[in-house]
Amino acid sequence: MWEYSGRIKNWIRECCEDNGCGHLAESIRFVWNKRFQSKAADARPTQKLIRISVVNWKASTEEQKEQTVKHETCHIISYYRYGDISLGHGRHWQTAMIRAGCDPDRFVEIDLNKIVSYIKAICPSCQKIFFISRTKARRIKYHGKVYKCQKCNVGVTLL
Repeated sequence: MWEYSGRIKNWIRECCEDNGCGHLAESIRFVWNKRFQSKAADARPTQKLIRISVVNWKASTEEQKEQTVKHETCHIISYYRYGDISLGHGRHWQTAMIRAGCDPDRFVEIDLNKIVSYIKAICPSCQKIFFISRTKARRIKYHGKVYKCQKCNVGVTLL
């Protein structure tokens, strides 16, 4: 993953330059986060810091990695420009994303099959596949906990 450091810094720089604040790129840092399981990354705008999930990074395509870095960089850019009112996925963040050449989507779809931290489960009624955390899987297996399909209201079964 360390081999991505140069690319990540380039994506941050490109995003800042596309938004007319190239000078901001040098002060934005990123760190790897081993604890994130359900999100690809997050931004700490006041600290000019991007935290990237190690697990989800490994499962992401090159395009998803770039989108993730630019997504979080746009949070920092919108905070830098507009202050607290721009936090979140509002119009300032969306504008920054568009200027960076990205779709202003809140989520990046990652293939959870590639992430070993998730366990597959299935709804016996509609056959929908779910990816659940290891913790939830243990609760189902050892403690009789029932997690229900939102569509069918039937308890899911571990695969």
